Amino acid sequence: MTGPQQTPATSFTPDQHRALRELRIRYEQDCDQFSRRERAHLHFLRWMYNLGRLESTPGNTELRGGE
Repeated sequence: MTGPQQTPATSFTPDQHRALRELRIRYEQDCDQFSRRERAHLHFLRWMYNLGRLESTPGNTELRGGE
């Protein structure tokens, strides 16, 4: 038999507790690394790259063409 669980003492403010709770709920609902908007943006960038409209250098997302 185990004893009662004790929660560690924290120095979070009520606002921080609320923000952490909201993050946990959001993560439990959709534990994906990216938000829906971020996934859509990555999908768009991949599409542009596959069309040859983006440079492939790391950190560079400049459009090609249209000079």
